[in-house]
Amino acid sequence: MEKSIACLGTGVMGSAMAERLLSQGYAVTVSNRTAGKARVTSGDRSATVAPTPAAAVADHRTVLLALSDDEAEESVLFGPGGAAEAMKPGTYVIDTSTVSPPYARSSGRRLRERGVHRVEACLIGNAEHARTGQLRILVAGEPEDVRRAQEILGLLSKSLLRLGGTGEAAAVKLAFNSLLGAQLVAVAEAVHYAERVGIDPATMLTAIAESGYSSPVLSFRCRLMCDGTYDPPAFRTALMAKDLRMMAEETRDAGVRAPLLDVAASRFADMGRDGRGELDAAAVLEQQRGDGTLVPRVPREPS
Repeated sequence: MEKSIACLGTGVMGSAMAERLLSQGYAVTVSNRTAGKARVTSGDRSATVAPTPAAAVADHRTVLLALSDDEAEESVLFGPGGAAEAMKPGTYVIDTSTVSPPYARSSGRRLRERGVHRVEACLIGNAEHARTGQLRILVAGEPEDVRRAQEILGLLSKSLLRLGGTGEAAAVKLAFNSLLGAQLVAVAEAVHYAERVGIDPATMLTAIAESGYSSPVLSFRCRLMCDGTYDPPAFRTALMAKDLRMMAEETRDAGVRAPLLDVAASRFADMGRDGRGELDAAAVLEQQRGDGTLVPRVPREPS
């Protein structure tokens, strides 16, 4: 018997995960708030497009969520005609959305009241990792629920980090994204400085990417900065700004001083206001330059 799953949210990561599941023989039904983005194919297989989230989940006992934020998940799951109303008791929700820890706990509690199991599965990686089953996944929830979700998680990932209760995976994911946000701001400042003193930015970015100061994710962003290829985005600036805002709220609630986080959150929030929200987060280099174009280099004075 063919295995089946409903996928709610077909943005960059949601569509890539749906493709992966199609390629592994799953019958996939998808729903997306922007209907034009709901088409998902893998080879000669296509996902079935449902008109609403409720219709997507009606005949499935496993649901994969890949939504942008708390508000999107609230609308898709619990809004008028939302998916939760159509979920049968015993349904498993694998939630890969990056939401705030308090919202994760609220969503899990309300689903539990309906007899629905929620597994938190926050993603580390990009769309290509998702398509090839090479994601790293942060997992939280009841141990038995996690065990039951193991097959799907195994198809999508190369490694799982098992945490504790609901909200813990969301907390770790926000911490990871705060590291990335702060690093990107630091790289933008370093490269801008190099340009101003006459160093070719491509040379500087390549040196950073190939150094011990880098990492696979930072090296990837350095290549985007070097080429100026921010669209289509691997990780939208608007989502980075949202995650840093949530992390700033979390650190304040926890009584943690986080001045670097505050600076990064402010910078990415400004990018959204400047109209760069749909570009990749690596476009923070263009914001650093001031007007989106290369700042004229200042020749170094002879020593």
